[in-house]
This record gives sequence, C-alpha cells and structure tokens, in this order.
Amino acid sequence: MSFFSFLFGRSRRRAAAEHAGRGNAHAERGEFDEALKAYDEAVRLDPGAADIRSKRAAAYLNKGRYDDALAEAEETLRLDLGQFLAHHCRACVYVVRGQYDRAIDDFSTVLRLAPQYAPAHAGRGRAFLAKNNLDNAVADLSEAARLNPGDADTYLWRGWAFLNAGTCDWAVADFTEAIRLSPRFPAAFKGRGLAHYNKKNYERAVADFDEALQLEPNDAEAHVSRAYVLAARGDYARAVGDYEAALRLDPKNAVAHNNLAWLLATCPRDDLRSGARAVEEARGACELTEWKMSYCLGTLAAAYAEAGDFGEAVRWHRKALEIPDYVRQFGEKVRDRLKLYEEGKSYREDWGTTP
Repeated sequence: MSFFSFLFGRSRRRAAAEHAGRGNAHAERGEFDEALKAYDEAVRLDPGAADIRSKRAAAYLNKGRYDDALAEAEETLRLDLGQFLAHHCRACVYVVRGQYDRAIDDFSTVLRLAPQYAPAHAGRGRAFLAKNNLDNAVADLSEAARLNPGDADTYLWRGWAFLNAGTCDWAVADFTEAIRLSPRFPAAFKGRGLAHYNKKNYERAVADFDEALQLEPNDAEAHVSRAYVLAARGDYARAVGDYEAALRLDPKNAVAHNNLAWLLATCPRDDLRSGARAVEEARGACELTEWKMSYCLGTLAAAYAEAGDFGEAVRWHRKALEIPDYVRQFGEKVRDRLKLYEEGKSYREDWGTTP
C-alpha cells in the first residue's frame, strides 16, 4: 500500500467514524431515520467497519425493518463474530419470527461476550417465556431487572412469567412496578387485570381494563378480557357490549366470536340469550380456527342446543370430545353436556364464560 493510499484510507475511516457518531446521537434520541442516514454514509465510507454495521442493524430493528436488520447483523458477524450487538439484533429478529431456540442461542452468545448486558437477559427471558420455560424465564428477567431496574418492559414480561406459573401475587407486584415506572403502559394494566381476575378480584380487574382502554380505546384484546371479567361477576349485558366492541375493531377475532356465542347460548338471563345469533357467532369462530379448536366446537354445540337443534348439538359436542385437549382443558364436566343435549336440554352457565 502506498503512503497516499494509507492516508486516504485513514481519512475515509475518520470520516466514517464522524458519521457514525452522528448516527449514535440520533439513535439515542430515538431518531432512527436520521440515524440510518448517518450510518449509511458511514458504511459507504468504511464498508468493513463491523461496529458501525452492528449499530445500523440495531437501527433497522428499532424501525421494524426486520429483514434488513437480519441481513445487516449477519454481514456484521461475517466480518467479526465478536460483535455482540449483532448477535443481539439477530436474536431479536428470531423472537419476532417465533424462532425461539435460535433466539436463545444468539442471546446466550451475547451473554458470553457481554455478561452484564441487560437487554440480552431480558430478550432470552422473553424467548424462554414463549417456550413456557418459566423457571429460566424468571431467572433471566430477574437478572435483567437487577442490572437495569428502571426498565418497565422487564417487569411486564416477568409479570407474565409469574402469571403463567400461577403466582398471581408476584405477577400483580411486577405489573404494578411496570406501571410505576411507566404510568401510561396499557400492556401492564392488562396483565395486572388478568392477574386480579385469576385472584377473583373482579372489581380491580375491571378497573385495570378500564384504564387500559382509556389509554388505548381501540384495543380489541382489552375489550375481550374485560368482557370475560364482566361475565364472571354476572354483568352479562356489559360483557356482550364489550365483545361486540371487540368485533367492531377486529372482525376476525375468533376468541371474541366464540365467547360472545357462548354467552348468547348459555347466559342465565333469558332476555340476553339468542340461539340463532349464537350459532352464527360460533360458526364464525370455528371458521376462523379452521374447525380445529375443541372449545369452539363445544360452543357451537351449546349454540345449536339453545337454538333447539339438539341433533346438531350432539353432533358437534361429540366432535369436540374427540379432541383430547377438550376434557383436559375444561374437565370431566364437558362430558355431562352430551347427555344433556341427548335429553333435549340446553346448557346454562351460572358463572363465567367457559366453553
């Protein structure tokens, strides 16, 4: 290499570093479009700068450009396998795509390279949670909380791990901490609402879902969850209204169709039941789930019974019972309903909306 080539290369690298510095400043302020412009220029000047490329991968990730983030992370790792941020970005893309084992492998690599990197503990914890590996999820998320106690998302996800494990008091505590750190956090209110529901604290559950819907009025999932709680405490008319609101927002929400059908078919209040409409909603849920979900088939059976078509009620209830998870999920009581339909009787749910 000539002396002038050396100087020119050094000058380009210096200029690339300056652009990268501007990109870093924009990224820290959440200005990812501007950050990407700066990183693009930096990479043009110094295409072999793996550290700059890893930051560009992170900017792509924050913009939701997952294909670009993955491609940039892999190019970074081709240049330098020691770039932990590139491993982290690739792992995050894997989480988005549901490739949790790959994500766990990459997060583990990050933690070998940078053991105190809290986002990797949090990310691996989320991946473990998605695989229902709750002990490892709690362990990783707890370490993330220790390293970065101000991150509301970490408490949210650990709250979900505790909730899935049935430790509802701890779940409530974590969701509450997430809300303390981020008071306008709808997901934390929804999580706490479900935890309160599991503890049969229906008033608190409804209050949390009310708050979630104040923050995000168009959240169909929150309407469905609140409806579930309202029905559990016997407020059936409001529950119907919430299911209807959810379906206006998300007409393909199979859970909303199913739960509304169940309520219309089995509600103790005569004035709210409607067999014909229940059948319509239940068939919609079955179509959306490709006739594969046992609880939807069970709901369809109950709807036909309320409509007075006990032959169809028996047929669809038998189909539901053919799927092993139906009894496993809802208990032996679902077998008794078959006899009820065979006797020409419809089913009444006294508490909740369980198919």
